[in-house]
Amino acid sequence: MKKRILSVITIIITVMLCVCAVGFSAGAEESATPSVSIDKFNLVFDDNVYLKYAVKFDGIDDSAINSSNIGMLYFTTPQSEYIEGNESYSSGVVGFTTISGQKYYTFEYRHITAKQMTDYIYSVAYVDVDGVRYYSSPAKYSVLEYAYSKLGKTGEASTSETFKAMLESMLEYGANAQKHFNHNTERLANDDYYLVEVIGGTLEDGFTKGLYHTGETATLTAPETSGELVFAGWENSDEKLISIDAYTTISSFSKNITYTAIYQSSVIEYSRGLEFKSNRDGTCSVTGIGSCTDTDIFIPPVSNVGDTVTSIAREAFLNSTATKITLPDTITSISAYAFSNCSNLKDIFIPSSVTSIGNSAFYGCSSLENMTLPFVGGNGKTYNTDSQLFGYIFGKTSYNGASKTSQHYLSVSKPIGSSGSPYDVINYIPTSLKSVTIQGGEIYCGAFSGCSNIEKITIQNATIIGCLAFSNCTKLTTLVIPNSIAQISASPFPQNLKEIYYQGTYNEFGKIKIDSYSGISTKTIFYFTETPPTTKGNFWHYVDGEPAAWPEYVAPNYSQGLEYTSNGNGTCSVKGIGTCTDTDIIIPSVSPDGDAVTSIGSKAFANQSNM
Repeated sequence: MKKRILSVITIIITVMLCVCAVGFSAGAEESATPSVSIDKFNLVFDDNVYLKYAVKFDGIDDSAINSSNIGMLYFTTPQSEYIEGNESYSSGVVGFTTISGQKYYTFEYRHITAKQMTDYIYSVAYVDVDGVRYYSSPAKYSVLEYAYSKLGKTGEASTSETFKAMLESMLEYGANAQKHFNHNTERLANDDYYLVEVIGGTLEDGFTKGLYHTGETATLTAPETSGELVFAGWENSDEKLISIDAYTTISSFSKNITYTAIYQSSVIEYSRGLEFKSNRDGTCSVTGIGSCTDTDIFIPPVSNVGDTVTSIAREAFLNSTATKITLPDTITSISAYAFSNCSNLKDIFIPSSVTSIGNSAFYGCSSLENMTLPFVGGNGKTYNTDSQLFGYIFGKTSYNGASKTSQHYLSVSKPIGSSGSPYDVINYIPTSLKSVTIQGGEIYCGAFSGCSNIEKITIQNATIIGCLAFSNCTKLTTLVIPNSIAQISASPFPQNLKEIYYQGTYNEFGKIKIDSYSGISTKTIFYFTETPPTTKGNFWHYVDGEPAAWPEYVAPNYSQGLEYTSNGNGTCSVKGIGTCTDTDIIIPSVSPDGDAVTSIGSKAFANQSNM
């Protein structure tokens, strides 16, 4: 018995030394004046443990503070108001201490039993001055939070191995007490917990930090606005968007994690009510229109449970009445018939992240006018063979027997069953389609051949323009091609195409591999420059987002007869007016001897009153 008592006393002394050596520290939550800072939680050899608080009273003369006008209130559940009358317990001051020259008053909460080690205790301090009560901001703490910090799971670990072993045993004891008394068994003290922190919002209890185990759910709440900014979504510690809802729930924790509310000056209004199917790997697909009634549909990058949206399922938007659909850049694949019979659809944006589009994905989209595509083909991306030719995403059925040569020709059967040209599938492309944007890859031979109503094609980052790519596009009169183009094949352009606006320089254009039968010599090529050209040639720039030719360059009429002094290194300076009689003098960049004019000499134009 004596050995047992001695062992207990040794443990108490060890614990007290560890706690006292650490001293008081700032509280877990920022507080207003008067302020509360939760310091350390001490262990007492009794039938319970207790929490100890250090409270600082700012802006109040110390002589006006006494045991009769200060105190603390404790709450075992979150409150809408932490005021007297709602508390579970209260306590008076038990003493004071000095930390870094600042006086703190100490309070103790002695009502924690073994079964309550995972229970949070919420507290406020108060002071009565001249008949007015001033409350601190509420604080939140628990035995579990203290133990996890000292064990190094959420903070800097204690250096005492015996102390940490005792904490582990304490948590095991607490879990057994919970089971025995059937108290809060969904949060056993010996479970694995992870610290969840929130920036720009709060957890479900109104605080910004909390411990959760894998089976629990945390609720994040953020204001819809912050100053002039609007809530845009929640990001996790990896800066990954996990939700677009200001009020959202998170579960399945496996590590300490921080969630940050993101605010922007303007925010995309993602469509609500769409149906998703989880792939059980953190990703999901859009499977249906659900309860969404938007006609302008913007598919969100994450589902309502936080899965990243990576695909559009087969027939997901079948018969939708939407007029515009925009896909996020998390989407990588679109299944067959995904947007089939969307007869009202006029505009669709498909991001460059998409690498696969199923056949007949847009069959029956008879009103489609504007379309942004990630590719038409090639560039090493993985496609369903049904989408390698532009028309097959509009075709009624898939085709068989497709083969591709090194020149990217396709040999196929007609979608209606009889043999024919691979370009017959163009018949399925809507007569309404007027504008197409291609974001990359290779433009296969005949890709847009026969699209007689297309008025504008924008090409971004593509590398090859195949033969007959735009043949018979009779309304296409101008075309902008990027400086990423490395090859132009035979007869890619319609005869009525007169002007090509190249997004590069003359020298860059000269590096393109151009087929001798391309017919490009019959077109006028303009080269891009943001500023007015300084040499003769065809140049263009953007005006309100549209290509426009610069006015023809006219060389300045340089003044003749000026005197120069050579510097002997290929440069010279203007020495004087010489025989020049111009009143409007334009100094050339090169002297008559070929030296670059780099300076104006001393008194070169002195006393020239006629200039």
